[in-house]
Amino acid sequence: MRREWGPRARRLTRGAVTVAAIGTLALAAWLGWVSVTVLPTHDPDHVAMWRKVALGLAAYGALSLATVGRGPRPAWIESVARIASVAACGAGATVVASMLQASPQRFEGYLLILGAWIFLHGVALLAHLATTGA
Repeated sequence: MRREWGPRARRLTRGAVTVAAIGTLALAAWLGWVSVTVLPTHDPDHVAMWRKVALGLAAYGALSLATVGRGPRPAWIESVARIASVAACGAGATVVASMLQASPQRFEGYLLILGAWIFLHGVALLAHLATTGA
C-alpha cells in the first residue's frame, strides 16, 4: 500500500530542507573560512581535509536546494539526492557518536553540532523525497 502525502506535508518538508540547506551552506562557508584563516597556523596538517569537507557540504547544500526548487530539473537529481542523504545521515550519526564517546580532552562541541545538523539535513531531504513520491 502506497502512502499519499498531501500538499501540507510537501510544503513542510520543502521548508525544512530549505532551512537545512541554507544552514549547511553556512557551515560550509564557515569551514572554508576557518581552513583559510585559522588552520594554516594552528593545524596545518588538517587544512586539506577541512577544505574537502567544506566543499562536500557546499555541494550537498546546493543539491538539496536544487532538489526542492520549483521548475524542471534533471531526472537524476532525486536519485543522487537520496544517495547523498543516506550518506549524510551516516556521516552525521558517526560524528555525533564519536563525540558522545570522546574523552573530555578530545571532545569538540562544534563537531557534535555539525554532525547533528548534517544528520537532520539528511533526514529532512529523505522525508521530502518520500512526500513527493520521488
